[in-house]
Amino acid sequence: MPPRLLIVDDDLTLCKTLKGFFEGRNYRVETAHDGVEAVTKVKQFRPHLMFCDIGLAEKTLPCR
Repeated sequence: MPPRLLIVDDDLTLCKTLKGFFEGRNYRVETAHDGVEAVTKVKQFRPHLMFCDIGLAEKTLPCR
């Protein structure tokens, strides 16, 4: 089974670029564009690795 990667960033172009790069290296990739979506994807997709934009807008973070 290929490793699962979750990319969390509000920059859609960056997400698309990274997704294509890692899928070309046999990763299963999901993307999320805010904190709420990221939490849902973590629960459903159960990634092995997650890249997360630490500069997401506060309004998107589910823990606030």
